Amino acid sequence: MKQYANIFLLGLAVTHCSNIGFVDNAKAVANNSFGIEVFAFGGSVTGGAFLVPATATLDASCTQGGISKANCACQNEANSRQFSGTFRAWLSIGNVVDAICNVQGIESTGCTVDSSLGPFVARKSSGYAVLASDYSELSTSGFRTAIEDTGRLLYTGSNVAGRATGADCNGFTIANTSIPTWGSSGLASTGFTTGASADTCTSTPGTILCMRQPK
Repeated sequence: MKQYANIFLLGLAVTHCSNIGFVDNAKAVANNSFGIEVFAFGGSVTGGAFLVPATATLDASCTQGGISKANCACQNEANSRQFSGTFRAWLSIGNVVDAICNVQGIESTGCTVDSSLGPFVARKSSGYAVLASDYSELSTSGFRTAIEDTGRLLYTGSNVAGRATGADCNGFTIANTSIPTWGSSGLASTGFTTGASADTCTSTPGTILCMRQPK
């Protein structure tokens, strides 16, 4: 883990030319608690009806419905990977919840977001990678790099700012011929959350994106 800390801090130094908070950041990286960590859920679901209560999709132990089911699945996956902190889904449901609000622990739409929220980071084979230094960068440019080498489709229902697009398989409860907002774990820029596919909500396998809730 010390190796990860050194790699990450070196990258941060090159990017920002500042050593403010380096000691604290190094300790946080070593404790697996630096920034908003991002990963793609390990399993996949077929069709968009994966937030129906008591269904086995996503995670059979998560019997809730709606965004609570997605959050439960993310937390269980994080626990299995021995990641620390509270993890929630980057998933929007029109008129119910915005992904960026949900990540902050606010299950609603239209929440305020501090532009300095971040950094958004992911574990890579070579250490930690900075996906976006803060929400200001994330909401305009997306991710600097893909979180996975082999991309998988992500159900997001979200634009790059983490706001609901309204294209969400009826709140991810119906497998029909509508087209949800897809991202991909193999795409950088805005592709991680939007515009990755024109497939419908019927039978295309996909997964979700999980992020650590900021403290």
